[in-house]
Amino acid sequence: ADSYQIQVSTDQNFTTSAIDVSDINATNYTATSNLSYSQTYYWRVRAKVSGNYTSWSSSFGFQTVSAIIFDRAEGSLCAKNLIKVYYITNTPFNPGNMFIAQLSDTLGSFANPKDIGSVASQQTGMISCRIPDSIPSSANYRIRIISMNPMINSDPSAPMKIFGPLRPFIGNFSDNTCENSYVMYYTTPMEGVINHWRVKGGFIDGKFDSSSALIKWGDVGQGIIYLYQETASGCIDSTIKIVKINYYPSPKLIGGDTVVCLGEKIVYSCNQTPQITNYWRADGASLVKNIAADKVQLRWDSLGIQKITLIQKNQSGCIDSVFWYVRVIPNNLPKISGENIACQSGISKFSVVKEAKSAYKWIVDGGTLQTPNDSDTAVVKWKFVDTAKVIIQKVNIETACDTYDTLKVVLNKVPEATISGQKTICANTNNIYFTKHIDNAKNVWEIQNGEISQQINSDSIYVKWADQSKGFITLKRNFDNSCVDSITLEININPQPEKPTITKVDNKLQSSWLSFNQWYFEGNILNGETKNYLVPAKEGKYTVKARSDIGCFSDISDEYLYDDVSVYENLNNGLSIIPNPAKDNIKVVLPDNYSYPATLYVIDVSGREILNVQIENREQIVDINSLSSGTYQIVINNNLGSLYQRFTVIK
Repeated sequence: ADSYQIQVSTDQNFTTSAIDVSDINATNYTATSNLSYSQTYYWRVRAKVSGNYTSWSSSFGFQTVSAIIFDRAEGSLCAKNLIKVYYITNTPFNPGNMFIAQLSDTLGSFANPKDIGSVASQQTGMISCRIPDSIPSSANYRIRIISMNPMINSDPSAPMKIFGPLRPFIGNFSDNTCENSYVMYYTTPMEGVINHWRVKGGFIDGKFDSSSALIKWGDVGQGIIYLYQETASGCIDSTIKIVKINYYPSPKLIGGDTVVCLGEKIVYSCNQTPQITNYWRADGASLVKNIAADKVQLRWDSLGIQKITLIQKNQSGCIDSVFWYVRVIPNNLPKISGENIACQSGISKFSVVKEAKSAYKWIVDGGTLQTPNDSDTAVVKWKFVDTAKVIIQKVNIETACDTYDTLKVVLNKVPEATISGQKTICANTNNIYFTKHIDNAKNVWEIQNGEISQQINSDSIYVKWADQSKGFITLKRNFDNSCVDSITLEININPQPEKPTITKVDNKLQSSWLSFNQWYFEGNILNGETKNYLVPAKEGKYTVKARSDIGCFSDISDEYLYDDVSVYENLNNGLSIIPNPAKDNIKVVLPDNYSYPATLYVIDVSGREILNVQIENREQIVDINSLSSGTYQIVINNNLGSLYQRFTVIK
């Protein structure tokens, strides 16, 4: 070949040209300009023979070196660490140039690089850099160097692993623990990270360099856990955890039986310390109630050896427990036989089959036990309640086991039977008896030794009692059902005095009944006239009733017609009343031959005695201020006879 032509282009099709040189006489060529750093180029060549060019050769590629080459990084590639980044320059840089080291993201991209160091220089050298403390760990980080004058980027470094902040933590739910306890603490396992555990106030039971540590704590006080983390590349970080070591509770069972009867309810108690919570657990028993913070009542439901456990927990979460074994012995339940439906105020009978070596006791709620409480049967008189209970209590004499059976009884309503009225009466008299009204109640009255003389309504009757010593009145009540309440009153019947007769003795009317009498004139009662005689004040028909000492009256006597009052005018026998008419006082002057003392009676026109005065002298002043205006009869009696005189009072 006479010469050669060479072309260099960034385009494999050679549409652009970076170098195009002809008439090269040598077989090699050195380019001294027009090429860029870190650029891929393509070249081809052809020969010129006898003035004509041959075809182009195949194209070949090459890449120019960078003007700045990342050399190496020295130091631990860890977040926050200082490292040295070395670089090489392949071209002169202008004065005032600045080289900057940049760190890629975790994927090796420089879309948003982080500046990690810089140096003012124009030549090969080293940049002091600090890895950011906020980056995550990754094996794909890259570093590059850029210059500012001129602005050139180096090729990125090969991928490198940089550890992000280790930030060790010690995991556990609480900063409190219990004395002499084993507690597992842990940290998050990370590839390439080595853990180192240390402890104060306890010891590590097992490995010191794993992702977890089992610590056996010592006595009450403060404990400290130290965790150091490092990587093979020299990354180091550490943390500590302060732990409060608390005391354990000291549970004690202090009250309750360890030998019990099946079905028996027992109260158990324990020591009580401030800020301690108690938890009870019992095998073969059920909780009846929590009596207090330190007391519970349990009912033992299963036979054999059972177990009661007390668990105590303090505010720090420290737990300890204690237990008792409890022997539960058999206790056969008694069984009540009887009806569970009855009537209010009615009678029911219940029974129980007794066992040997056992004592029994009946208890009634809502009624009254009519039989001894330790008998085989119980007869109960019910009260006016809706529901009631019959309880049989059984105590085994040998084991002292106490158990019971309860029968609930529904009581049908019944109106309560009550009777109000006189229990002591007189024969042949009418007396009223009544009961408290109850809506819809039906009443049936029954009388013995008497008869109902008048039915006012179903609640009230009049009874006329016969001439007997005793009588009985019964009331039966119900509400249209089979439940009936009844009551019977015993009546004491007192005899009626015989009907008295009236006779005239001198100037008096005399009753045949010597005790208490009640006199009448023309059918009207003479108030105050209750003696067995009466001094008539005027003519007319007189009657009398006799009354016994207990208040029973006789039938009224036959009428006695009295018609000789005029005799009074002729029988004064020298008796003088001065003045007459009178107002305030009268002087009574007795005849010369009349003896005294004597009794003076003042009687009004109805025959009623108004005043009586003892006469001690032949002449005596009598105070009549209490008398109203009107005409009165004076009667003076002594053992020889009577004197009579009328006088008038004018006010």
